[in-house]
Amino acid sequence: MTLQITTQIGKIETQQDRGVKLVMYTPELKAEEMTELFRLKNDGEMITVLEPIGRLAPVLANTNQATEGKSKSQQLRATLYRYWEQEWSGTTKFDDYYNTEMEKITSHYQSKLN
Repeated sequence: MTLQITTQIGKIETQQDRGVKLVMYTPELKAEEMTELFRLKNDGEMITVLEPIGRLAPVLANTNQATEGKSKSQQLRATLYRYWEQEWSGTTKFDDYYNTEMEKITSHYQSKLN
């Protein structure tokens, strides 16, 4: 099976054998995607295609596809991830952006409580 997921390169390190180590981050994955990812890890070598998201935007633009079959909290995280990709990905890490936005949302509703 082929697994296609959106990732962000978090770290690049050169290795002693002149290879490169990539650390990549993903948004929250569905259970099936996690299962497949761990299965692929155990298969050994694979081909990884790195394509800037801007070139894939027409294919990935529909947020409904990204959130289909997910819980409401997963849908919110996926939607925030899509927005972060468009507006903030060059300036901040997604986890930092997500935490800030969730604090804003929580504070907004807490301020409405008596």
